[in-house]
Amino acid sequence: MMPSTTSELSLPLPTPRRALHTRIVKSEGFLRDDGLWEFDGELIDRKSYAYEDLERGLLPVGYPVHHMHARLTLNHDMQVVEAYAAMQANPFAYCLGALKGVDGLKGAHVGSGWRRSVNDAMGETDGCTHIRELFLAMATTAFQTISCYRDQYMKELGSPRAAGSDMPFFLDNCHSWERSSQVVATHFPKFHLKR
Repeated sequence: MMPSTTSELSLPLPTPRRALHTRIVKSEGFLRDDGLWEFDGELIDRKSYAYEDLERGLLPVGYPVHHMHARLTLNHDMQVVEAYAAMQANPFAYCLGALKGVDGLKGAHVGSGWRRSVNDAMGETDGCTHIRELFLAMATTAFQTISCYRDQYMKELGSPRAAGSDMPFFLDNCHSWERSSQVVATHFPKFHLKR
């Protein structure tokens, strides 16, 4: 189905403006040779002007204000086997103390409750806002990586399911996958709800 207006395809042209800050979040998914799933995340913040940092002094244009890395290793049940984080650029040397909470993710499940698990392990002053954001973004990458690959190449495992159910995890999590939608009626009629 074709979009009905150009606003569905792209944003409107911006009012004249000046770029000041760029955040890049990158997340990649891998299948390890030992059968586990691994996800690497990277977050970089840069300013388009020389930035006066409280501890590091004047940072040149484009120098990373934040540059964070994270890695999650998951088993087939979406349970965290290993979790790591590192800070390549951070505002204060003291920030490195926020990494100790990362170990608290071991054993957590990526899925319903993941945000709570991240906050329990490294929430508020026990962790770093940017590392938490990175782990949250990586969960989406995990589902995109694992569900598609399992559907196509590992059919014996089936797709990841919602906790305590054989219903696919993605139903009722977006407009098209709303259980009353025509998309669900067509592709997952067993779980379709009539309005």
